[in-house]
Amino acid sequence: MRVLLLALTLTLLSLTLQAATNGVVHVYGALQESPCWLDVGNNDQAAGLDTTPTAALQQVGEQVMKQALTLHLQDCPYSIRNVADPLWLQHVPSISIDFFAPQSLADPQLIRVQGSDGVGLQLFDENHQPLPPTFRNLRVPLSAGSNVLSWLTVEERTALPLQPGAWSASGQLQVNYD
Repeated sequence: MRVLLLALTLTLLSLTLQAATNGVVHVYGALQESPCWLDVGNNDQAAGLDTTPTAALQQVGEQVMKQALTLHLQDCPYSIRNVADPLWLQHVPSISIDFFAPQSLADPQLIRVQGSDGVGLQLFDENHQPLPPTFRNLRVPLSAGSNVLSWLTVEERTALPLQPGAWSASGQLQVNYD
């Protein structure tokens, strides 16, 4: 039985080798335009707002210590020609930004800070318009090559009693390539 099995195996191997000596190799692929890539060092960012004296935040709504946050996108493939035309802009490839941060207990329009009370963070877009702590689908058209996305963070006094102390806040940013 073993001899027959060995002979059958050698015969099949021989047929396979003979069949494989002639043939055509087909290679398939696709060329795809790639999205921008996030510049090294931009995945996690830290922005220090230094120390704020409580005297600078006595009234609800007072703001101090502006700090820019930036993302650098490289090798973006698209070019914007006329961003003033909203119909044209709808068909322009772009990115959309999603941002998630916990809301302040005293003011839901502010980002909550941990470790201190009476303050929250206000986030502004590059046109100095306030953004809520959580937003989705903030559409950003791209220029060909490099793009810098900027936001501004501002410390703002809330209605809670001021409780001095070191604080921190964080949010999650997601870039979606449309």
